[in-house]
Amino acid sequence: MVNLKDNTFLNNEKLKRIFDLTGIKHNQIVMSCGSSVTASSLALAYSLINDDYIAKIYIGSWAEYGKI
Repeated sequence: MVNLKDNTFLNNEKLKRIFDLTGIKHNQIVMSCGSSVTASSLALAYSLINDDYIAKIYIGSWAEYGKI
């Protein structure tokens, strides 16, 4: 997702190919991860290629969920 030479996101075409591989085709998705850091990056990247997506991140993430 990130260009390692300058730490920017890949161009929109490459990002779209990456997300297409996941099968994500809609706007009703919530990103989550272990601590919300990766989820935030994923949500931002997805919003770059999908103008209709409003970022949704499960802030508590799996670290919090595991404590329940």
